[in-house]
Amino acid sequence: MIRVAAVSLVALLAAAPGALAAEAASPSVSAGPAVTVQVIKREMITDSVIVTGTLVAREDILISAQIDGYAITDILVEEGDRVKAGQVLAKLNPQTLEASLAQNTAQIARADAAIAAAQSNIVEAQALVAQAQNSFQRTQTLRREGITSAEVFDQRQASALQTQARLVSAREQLRLSEADKALALAQRSDWLIRIERTQIKAPADGLMDPAETRMKPAISVIVPVYNEEQGLDALFARLYPALDLLAEPYEIIFINDGSRDRSAAILRAQFTRRPEVTRVILFNGNFGQHMAIMAGFEASRGEIILTLDADLQ
Repeated sequence: MIRVAAVSLVALLAAAPGALAAEAASPSVSAGPAVTVQVIKREMITDSVIVTGTLVAREDILISAQIDGYAITDILVEEGDRVKAGQVLAKLNPQTLEASLAQNTAQIARADAAIAAAQSNIVEAQALVAQAQNSFQRTQTLRREGITSAEVFDQRQASALQTQARLVSAREQLRLSEADKALALAQRSDWLIRIERTQIKAPADGLMDPAETRMKPAISVIVPVYNEEQGLDALFARLYPALDLLAEPYEIIFINDGSRDRSAAILRAQFTRRPEVTRVILFNGNFGQHMAIMAGFEASRGEIILTLDADLQ
């Protein structure tokens, strides 16, 4: 608007200066700029997507070992399987618990033997008490008649007291043996419960989530690799047997940091030999040891994470 008005003004000045003066003498009213007002509302932008199939509501339930420190030995379901409540999903290693249960069985057997011995001692002590009491009563009669001496009287009295004390001791030993057995039985109940819990069962009907079906390692070893073809075979020969001896699930994560030698090919071959415990990450360039280790940390799944140089330094 401003540009057009300026051009028109120049044209009027050039064409008719007198007309401009005459027009200025008679004032006119300007219409002014036009303004439009609109009401703005907030609206939700929605989109519709056409899908086919069946939608099923699903509740995620985390299935994990209920006893810490026991390695998973078997996983009995596959990802995507439908399971029923109470179905066994996985088993933990029960060897330590079974050894403890065997020791507990021996404790119960020893307690039973101690109870039997204590009961036998009680019967024997009761017989001795009766014998000593009868002997002491006869000695009392003879003492009153003046037939026996005071020394014999004292001996029979002491014998009666000793046999009575022996009976009390046998009864106490029986109570201790019964208490030991009760404790062993309570411990046995605890061991049996723990053994039962080594079978991980589904708490409800559902679908196995792929992320929770795979067996997770206890140990992750991260090994960055850069031009290590000369030492990788020696590394494999020492690292894998050492981890196998631990009898714990593990994984070894090799990160090839853009090696220019045959390191990547050697790692591929090792993965083919031990795919259950070997994982290989191949960088498309050399990003440095720090980035390689960080990539290993991100990919690791173990509870314990270790780092190791490929040259065993």
